[in-house]
Amino acid sequence: MLLKKREEAGNQLIIGELSVPHIQAEIAKPFKLFYLKLDKKVAVYTSKVAGILIVIVNGSSNEYTQLFSYLYDHLKDIDLKIINSKEDLLQVLL
Repeated sequence: MLLKKREEAGNQLIIGELSVPHIQAEIAKPFKLFYLKLDKKVAVYTSKVAGILIVIVNGSSNEYTQLFSYLYDHLKDIDLKIINSKEDLLQVLL
């Protein structure tokens, strides 16, 4: 499983049933988000993951650590069944 290998490699963050792999890149914005809903849950360590929120952050941005605190606070108690689109995800995060 690629997801399991990714989590084992580092940059792990699992919030509830959401895997949040993150990388730094030279991008114009402070960050970009991509969401993938899985057809079935995948086991990662002792957690079951139902979705993946890929976070790409601008490494020179000062907002880097604040972003993960914000994501954690908004996603820790979310039922991922309600997120079926980018718009649904934005509703949860705003």
